[in-house]
Amino acid sequence: MLNFILYATAALIWGSTWLGIKLQLIQVPPILSVGYRFCLATVILAVYCILRDKQLVFSRRDHLFMAIQGFSLFGLSYCMSYLATSYLTSGLVAVVYSTILMWNILNLRMFMGQAIAWRAFWGGILGLSGICIVFWHDLAAFTATRGLIGLSMALVGAYLSSLGNVVGARHARTGVPVTQANAYGMAYGGLLTLAIHFGAAAKSSWTGPRATWLPCFI
Repeated sequence: MLNFILYATAALIWGSTWLGIKLQLIQVPPILSVGYRFCLATVILAVYCILRDKQLVFSRRDHLFMAIQGFSLFGLSYCMSYLATSYLTSGLVAVVYSTILMWNILNLRMFMGQAIAWRAFWGGILGLSGICIVFWHDLAAFTATRGLIGLSMALVGAYLSSLGNVVGARHARTGVPVTQANAYGMAYGGLLTLAIHFGAAAKSSWTGPRATWLPCFI
């Protein structure tokens, strides 16, 4: 029963984020939204770690991997998902991101030598099929004009999320606690997205709005 409650809670929280992203994009530029989100999450986790007296000092090597995880899972991946939602419905983006399980199986095999879990793979295919049925109307409304741009962004974001998950598996093997790894990872990812946003904004102000190098980021 406890496992069901934990699973249902995670599914409800993660599933509702897509609606939150859609609403947030009305008020705040996509990349800036990601920066705000993870910088705030970093502060919350940091306060929690301090109050619980958790270890916050790690080696440079650990910080390197936490930065990789932050850039991929909490930074660029979420940038891609937010931008993809500007081109696709949030339901369709959720369908694409559901391929993370398959990417995880592939990347764990490639980078960590873990045997392919075929039961999990086919279970993921079955789950993905169910999600496609739920969002069938979104899939039927797909248009190639803007849809391919959003689809490409979502696929890249899903793969980057998987790379971050692989680094998370590395943390588990080397004894880096999940809470602290997420705190530092979100900090690295949030700072990266803020740098991208304000860097693009500065570039735009120097060369004019029509010459900006990343017009969709601002």
